Amino acid sequence: MLSKEGLYSATNDVNQIAKWFLKYPSINIGIACQPSGIVVFDVDERAGGRLEGLPPTRTIKTSDGYHLYYQADPSMHFPGKYREGIDIKWRGYVVAAPSIHPSGTPYKVIDSRPMEDIRMWYR
Repeated sequence: MLSKEGLYSATNDVNQIAKWFLKYPSINIGIACQPSGIVVFDVDERAGGRLEGLPPTRTIKTSDGYHLYYQADPSMHFPGKYREGIDIKWRGYVVAAPSIHPSGTPYKVIDSRPMEDIRMWYR
């Protein structure tokens, strides 16, 4: 464990991040969503989640679905669920590519376009 504080020890300090990777070269990467201005729609195919109706944006393949990354203003509010099989990650963190899921499956970027601004479609 890198930090007992988890997402509360998130940083964008490149020197600190470099130290962590030197000491722990195989660590996974987490993104604190709200402070980063990123909201992630977590599509879980096993729970019936589907991509239909979600605007194209930066997309990561996960072990059981997809993470769709959208830009969001940190003052926005989101419920925890969008619809069946799709959770909204906002007040926590997401594991980012190229991290490795406990199942051994890597998180993989499958659409590298810039993040869509969620304010353009989400109400």
